[in-house]
Amino acid sequence: MKRVKVLFKIKNEVVVEESGDLTLTDIEKFKWVVVEECEANYDDIDVEIIELPLELGDIDVGSTGMYNYKDSYFNIKVGVKFTLIEGSNEHLEAISNGTIEDYLIFV
Repeated sequence: MKRVKVLFKIKNEVVVEESGDLTLTDIEKFKWVVVEECEANYDDIDVEIIELPLELGDIDVGSTGMYNYKDSYFNIKVGVKFTLIEGSNEHLEAISNGTIEDYLIFV
């Protein structure tokens, strides 16, 4: 499975950005929402699909919730636990060196 981002553009300006897999039907529905919200013509809306490398992170958010790309069943995650004490030296160090996500557990 590939990880994608779908951009809806009017005159090369991104007006909606959606992460996760969208079917062609979903894309058409989004285009009509953009038509209504932005008061644009349907034909003026361009759709760009960008494939993202999976190494950006294993957790993504879709319309049904968070899920892990490495989970073969794509079970929806309902919460996040933080393994460090907030405000502790370890917590501040993880923020400063960019490793804070190593201390998150998705359940």
